Amino acid sequence: MSESQRVQWARSVGVDVMLDDIGSSWNLVTPAGSQGLVAVHVDNRLWDRASVRDLTRALSKPTTRLTARENRLWRRYGLPDHGSRGVGLPCPVTLMVRTAKDKIGLLQITSCVLEPQAITFRWKLFRRTADLRALLPRHEAITVAPDPEETRALIDRIEAAIIEANTAWNQGDPANAQTSIESVLALEAQCMAAVADTDVEPMWRVIMDQARSCRHALQRGESDEVARLIASLKETLNRTDHPGGE
Repeated sequence: MSESQRVQWARSVGVDVMLDDIGSSWNLVTPAGSQGLVAVHVDNRLWDRASVRDLTRALSKPTTRLTARENRLWRRYGLPDHGSRGVGLPCPVTLMVRTAKDKIGLLQITSCVLEPQAITFRWKLFRRTADLRALLPRHEAITVAPDPEETRALIDRIEAAIIEANTAWNQGDPANAQTSIESVLALEAQCMAAVADTDVEPMWRVIMDQARSCRHALQRGESDEVARLIASLKETLNRTDHPGGE
């Protein structure tokens, strides 16, 4: 189904929250215009030890709340770290979720399969109690714009990884060159989530495609092609507008 067909289906059958690959990354998604949800990345150990005290302690960190992005169809919450189907998720990934229907539970993604592209997960609901509901207050006004400082830091790390790949390749070290290219792909997946539905998204898709091609050339041992693609990566990045810039 197309995105519009999927959102129509979700609304028609009353889907509260689902995992989907909106854009190029795995996300928790809910239809735009709904009350939305709250999703927080928590320690994996809480799956088996989910006391209110432990959850409260985990939620005290402001950096654990997932960032929301929204377009006319979806509000989506990018999964943490390497949230790209091309790279895979650092499983397990454990999230505490309050759904649009006020259900509270843990969702744990247990594995990420790249071929065919799929993820497996399990879900645990909690009984409704006043102290548990208070952990995840509803925020009607959700900020969906990317944080400029976080995005700038991601771009700096992408630039550094491309330089590392180039250095490793020139020193005759293809293994470390490939490691650096994998880092580029993982970081670009996060950057793509930040620039989704913006004017700079197409250019960043070009960079991601070049990095994937470089990965394949490294795996095949095509020296000339690797050198060409690393040079293209550097050139494309140099002329790419930064998200949030003028």
